[in-house]
Amino acid sequence: MLNARDLALQRRGYYEELDVGRMDNLQRAENGMPEDWTKGSNVFYRQRSDFLLTDINPSVSTFLGGAAISSNSLGMRDREYDTTKPPNTYRIVLLGASHEQGSGVKVDETYENVVEDRLNRELPDSHYSRYEILNMSVGMSGLFQRLLRLEEQGFQFKPDAVILSVAAADKQFLFRHLSRTLSLGIEPPPDYRILEERVTRSAGIHGKMPEVMIERRLQPYGDELYEWAFQRFAQQCKQRGIHPLVVYRPAPSDSEGSEQAERTKITGLARAAGLEVIDLSPAFDSVANRNTLVIAKWDHHTTALGHRLLADKLYEKLVPLLFGSPSKQQASTLQKP
Repeated sequence: MLNARDLALQRRGYYEELDVGRMDNLQRAENGMPEDWTKGSNVFYRQRSDFLLTDINPSVSTFLGGAAISSNSLGMRDREYDTTKPPNTYRIVLLGASHEQGSGVKVDETYENVVEDRLNRELPDSHYSRYEILNMSVGMSGLFQRLLRLEEQGFQFKPDAVILSVAAADKQFLFRHLSRTLSLGIEPPPDYRILEERVTRSAGIHGKMPEVMIERRLQPYGDELYEWAFQRFAQQCKQRGIHPLVVYRPAPSDSEGSEQAERTKITGLARAAGLEVIDLSPAFDSVANRNTLVIAKWDHHTTALGHRLLADKLYEKLVPLLFGSPSKQQASTLQKP
C-alpha cells in the first residue's frame, strides 16, 4: 500500500503525463506504467484558450488508463442525450474530475451510470418516468473549472439538480489550474477575476513566477477559494430553481488516515454555504484490501468494484434528498386532484 507522500507524487506524475503528453523513461521504469497508458489523452481531451483550459472532444474513441474510452456528441464521457430535456424526465448534471469521468472503467460501470440505471429501474418518484444523469466531469478539472463549466454549458440542459463532486486531493487541481492560467495570461470571467486579483495580491504571486512556486503560495488560500466557490454554486443553482448538492467522494486508499481532516474541512465549508452534502466515505468500509479498488499500482483511479460501491451509497443518500421518503411520495400522489 502506498503511503500518503507516494500517493501525492503518483497523482502529480500521472497528471503531468496527461498535461504534457510525456514522462521520463526512468519514471516509467520505476512505477511500471505502460508506455501507452495515457497516450489517448491527446485524442480524448482538447485544449482551450480560455479559463476552462480543457474539455473533452465530442464523438471520439480511444484508449486511456488501461481501458477503452469514448465521448458522446455533446463532449461528455457518457451515453448520448438530447440537449432538450425530454418530458417527464428528472435530469441531474454531475461535475467532477477523472474519477467521475470513469477513467479506467467502461462507461456503463461509472458510478453515475450505475445510479442512473437503478433510478430508471426503481422509478423512486411517480412524477417522473425517466431519469438522466449527464456526466460533465473532465479529468484534471479544478473546482473553478467545474463551476464555470456548469455556468457556461451545464445550465443549458435545464437540470433539476446538480451534483458537484469533491475529493480530498482536488485542491491540487485548483492550484494547478490557477497557476497555469496566470502563467498563460488568461483572464478569468469578471466575478472570478475579482477573487483571483485579491488572492494573488495577498499571496504576492504573478504570472512570471514558476508555476510550482505559484501553487505553493496559493496553498494557504485553499479554504477561501473553496468557500467562495461553494457560495457561488449555491447561489447560481438556487436562483434558477435547481437543487444543488455536494458529494464527497473518498479516495480508494488512505493508508495514513490523512484524508479525514481534509474531508472534514471541505464538507464543513460546503455546509457553511448552505449546501446539502452527501458523504460517500463509508462506501469502501466493507473492503479489507483497498488495493482491489485501484486500477493499477501506478494509477489510483477507482475500479469497477469501487464505482459500484460508490453508486450503492450515493443512491441510498440521494433518493431521500431529491424525492423524499417512499411514504411521503405516496401521500403526495394521493393528494393530487
